[in-house]
Amino acid sequence: MQQFLSFWNAYNVTIIEVLIAIIVLTVAFLVYTLVFGKKDDALPDSVHIEKTLQKILEAQGGPRPTPVVSASSTIGDIVQPTDVSESVVGGGATDELARLRTSLQDKEAQLEQLKTTTAETAAAGGAV
Repeated sequence: MQQFLSFWNAYNVTIIEVLIAIIVLTVAFLVYTLVFGKKDDALPDSVHIEKTLQKILEAQGGPRPTPVVSASSTIGDIVQPTDVSESVVGGGATDELARLRTSLQDKEAQLEQLKTTTAETAAAGGAV
């Protein structure tokens, strides 16, 4: 241990200069590769993924329209099924779909009732 400490003490300045030189060279290399390196390394992978996803969408019958959601939209505005036919959904599924639609309408009515009750409570609390 004594030999290591005497070596470290004797060459302390040199050791620090070598470490600073290594850091400067590493930073210079990183800057060089950032400036003069390839600009679109990730682009081929993302283009390949995008093309694969496009093929999958085309195989499923094309892209489906996505609903536009605004802050004032209700759940019923957002969750509207688009063109469900018997060829896509079986006969039992249409019954279930109708049941789910009525359940959704009931839940929306309950939600609206809670909103009006909350608004009335807030108005009554503010008047007191």
